[in-house]
Amino acid sequence: MILFLDFDGVLHPLNKAEKFTRAHLLDTFLAEQCDVEIVLSTSWRQIFPLAVLRSKLTATIAERVIGATPIFPRAALEPAPAAVRERECRMWLDTNGRTDAAWIALDDEPTLFATRERVIVCDSRVGLTPESIEALQQHFRTS
Repeated sequence: MILFLDFDGVLHPLNKAEKFTRAHLLDTFLAEQCDVEIVLSTSWRQIFPLAVLRSKLTATIAERVIGATPIFPRAALEPAPAAVRERECRMWLDTNGRTDAAWIALDDEPTLFATRERVIVCDSRVGLTPESIEALQQHFRTS
């Protein structure tokens, strides 16, 4: 199972100075799910290399990170960037020979996905909650 992971609005509330304050909830989930691999879909990948991104995460999360989604050039998004994050996720799956893999995304922006059952939406003002982790667990039980 592949988990595409956003940072802002998921691992911490959006626009807050303190970062990764909600990561402990994902840590607990991962401790129970040994078959989950993480691909970073966060916009932070546009600024930081993968090694730096891993260093910002808890050890439990970092050890599961197997890559980051590609960054589409702006011209490729014309005329509209609708569902761009889902397109990036699917491109990563295709490029890495995982087209048929089960996957889900944790994100705070549902408009970045065309297939709503592929994303668990977090409230950007809060980030991950026990309820969003419960939805993630439910998804893994039924996949």
